[in-house]
Amino acid sequence: MITTNPFSELSEFMPSIAMQVFVIAMIILVVAGTVVDMIHKKNVKYFFENVRKAKKQAIRTVSTGKKISIVIKTVASDVRFALIGGRFLGEATLLRFYVLHCIGLPFIIMIFMAVHFWRIRKDGGISTPV
Repeated sequence: MITTNPFSELSEFMPSIAMQVFVIAMIILVVAGTVVDMIHKKNVKYFFENVRKAKKQAIRTVSTGKKISIVIKTVASDVRFALIGGRFLGEATLLRFYVLHCIGLPFIIMIFMAVHFWRIRKDGGISTPV
């Protein structure tokens, strides 16, 4: 178990602005590397060529409402598949919901509590003079 904060020890030797610049530089480099990889592998060109071919082969146009309906059905189906762990209820479903209740829900509650405590501190505490 870590008993000391490594960032507090690092801040003795390096100013905090340098650490922030480093983190921002790493984010920029990761995004740039991803874009360069996509260009190198021609993923974007392949995607847009397939879109162009599909539009040429289309028999009829689909309205925006119909597109939204298709997207909602697809997302709902994918979410159901991810939650259940397959097409049918089984052992994978039990395991997924156990993990959801033991890890997912406490994590979400922890995020809400952190925001709540931050707002309390930001607003001056619980008991402010009237």
